[in-house]
Amino acid sequence: IYFTNAGTWAGIINTVNKLENVHGNNIKIVITKASQENITQGGLASFTTNTVKNCGVNNVTLINNTYSYRIRMGGLIGVANASVVSNCYATNVNIQTRNSTYYEGVGGLIGASGTKSTFKNCYATGKIEIDGSNAGGLIGYITQGEIANSYSYVDITGNVTQIGGIVGSQANTNKLTNNIALGNLYTSQLNIKPERIVGTGTLTNTNYAYSNQRLNGLIETSTGTNTKLLTTEELLTWSTYENILNYEEAYNYTELANNILPKLNKINEDGTYSEEVLPNQPDTYLDAQSILTDELIRIGHKDRTFSMEEFLESNSDIDELFVFDQWL
Repeated sequence: IYFTNAGTWAGIINTVNKLENVHGNNIKIVITKASQENITQGGLASFTTNTVKNCGVNNVTLINNTYSYRIRMGGLIGVANASVVSNCYATNVNIQTRNSTYYEGVGGLIGASGTKSTFKNCYATGKIEIDGSNAGGLIGYITQGEIANSYSYVDITGNVTQIGGIVGSQANTNKLTNNIALGNLYTSQLNIKPERIVGTGTLTNTNYAYSNQRLNGLIETSTGTNTKLLTTEELLTWSTYENILNYEEAYNYTELANNILPKLNKINEDGTYSEEVLPNQPDTYLDAQSILTDELIRIGHKDRTFSMEEFLESNSDIDELFVFDQWL
C-alpha cells in the first residue's frame, strides 16, 4: 500500500473508534505538500479512540520532509487518544522527518497520545530519523496514561531534543512499568543526552534497558532512576520474561534460543491468551555483534579491537559457542 502526496491525516484507516484483529504489510506513506498543519501519519490508522487490540503492521515507511507545523507520526497509529491499545506491534518501521517547526510526537508505535490512554503488551522495531523533538522508541509524546510490558527495538538518530528509548516526552508523570528499551539513541545536539526510557519526565516504576544499548555512540553502565539493565543472556532467557518482567502468556518465547525476541500471542475476548501468534510478525534478532561484545566484556577485552582470528586464537574456548563465518 503506497500513498504519496497524502493529506494531513494519513493512514490505511483515517479515524476509528474501535480496531481489532487488523494487520497490514508493506505500507508507505509520503507527505509532499508543504505548509500544512496537524500532519498525522500512522501506518495503520491516523487517529484512534477506545479499543485497539490484536493489530499490527510490518514494513512501514513514513516520510515527511516538508515545511509543516505540528507533526504526529507513529508506526502503527499517529494519535491515540482515550485509547486502550493492547497486543499490538509495528515492525521494520522506517520513519523519516525533518524541516518542520513543531513535532508533537514521533514514535515507533504511537506518535502522540493527548488524552488518558493505556498501552500494554506492545512492541516496535525499526528506525526513526528526525530533525526535531519528542521522539520515542514506542511513543513520541504522552500526556497521561500507562505503558506496561512492552518493548522497543527502534534506533533513533538526528538533530533531536527530547529523545527516549520508550517515550520521547511526557506532560505528566505517567505510569511506566516493566518496559524494555533496546534501540540505540543518538542526537547531534551537543547539550542533549538521550535517555534510556523517557526523554523528559520522571519514572516512578521500574523499567529496563539493554546493557549494549548505545547512547550517542557509547555503551554505558550508568542508569537513571528506576532503570535496570538486562544483558544479552537475560534477554534471551525465558525466566527473565516470566519472573522479572511478568510478561506471562502475552508473548511467545519459543525462539529465544535462536536469538529471536518474543512475538505476541493473540488475546481472546475473555482476556486470556491463545497459543496463536499474531500474523505477519517477522523474526527480530538480538544483534549478533552484541553477543560478541558481551563476551569481550566477560573476558576483560572490552576496550580492544580484535580481528576474528585474533579473538579465536586468544580465547579458544569461545569458538565453540559462536559460528562466526555466518556474521561476515
